[in-house]
Amino acid sequence: MVASMVEAVNHLTSHLGSCTLSTRIVECGETIKELSEGIILKLQGEEEKLKQEIQQEEKIEISEQKEVVDRCLGYVELIKDVKKESEVEKVNGELKENDQEVVSITRLDFVDRDLGRVNTSCVREFYCNFFRANIDSVQLRGREIMITEDAIGDALLCHHRPNETCAYRQAEVAILSMTFDYEALKRVIATPDAPWVMDSNNKKPKGMRFAYLTREAKTWQHIFAHYVFPTTHFSEIPMDILVLIGCVMEGKEVNFPRLVRHSMWRAHICGLLPFPTLVTSMIELAGVPWKDDDVTPPPPDNDDKETTIP
Repeated sequence: MVASMVEAVNHLTSHLGSCTLSTRIVECGETIKELSEGIILKLQGEEEKLKQEIQQEEKIEISEQKEVVDRCLGYVELIKDVKKESEVEKVNGELKENDQEVVSITRLDFVDRDLGRVNTSCVREFYCNFFRANIDSVQLRGREIMITEDAIGDALLCHHRPNETCAYRQAEVAILSMTFDYEALKRVIATPDAPWVMDSNNKKPKGMRFAYLTREAKTWQHIFAHYVFPTTHFSEIPMDILVLIGCVMEGKEVNFPRLVRHSMWRAHICGLLPFPTLVTSMIELAGVPWKDDDVTPPPPDNDDKETTIP
């Protein structure tokens, strides 16, 4: 379109240049008028052609978008059909057997226990009285509840392990001494192209996006987010959970009562009341009396069990 305008202007300039001084002004005026009308008609034609091209492109774009949507809808339906016809139950069964083998090695039997009843009122009082990190017991309604690692291990049916053999504790020391092998951990828990989430100084990894974990690591993350390090955030996984996942996936010993106790102490920081079932069982073992006005929520149904912190 621009090229046509340039061509018309050049033609007009050439014609004017060819007019001699003897040429009558009227003749030049008529010639200019004819050229102007020709330019206008030509420009109108180019504009109409451009409009048609734009409309055609819009039609093609709409058609392509519709095709993409149709393919997506068809893919969703295909996934539904494949799920129905595939041996999903068989695969899940095999994974469950493998998980049970790892559980027996790492003393993780407590993650497969049914949820018990909860006394929310007592749980709140328990955490209000857990006011120092180094205390060994909590006073509640005239009773003493032991909160040592041994006591928590007994309540979990998970025996306390010495720090000398705890792989998680060894990893903590290595991180503090700047000798921890982050790449070795990545090879165990993540996909090969997984990037770390770095700290504010961009010097040390502080976590990883959930999307980059392997399928098995994602499963363990969900377990530990309920039973060891309670959290409701799943997009970015902090380093403490990543290290724990790595220890368990490699079949190493972990002192879980120590980690659970640490999470209990951090309840006032995180704003959660973790392990209500565990705390209630410890309260019952200590003989703490229940009151008639204690809040006792109904047990969760099957839909809620997966999102309830024990």
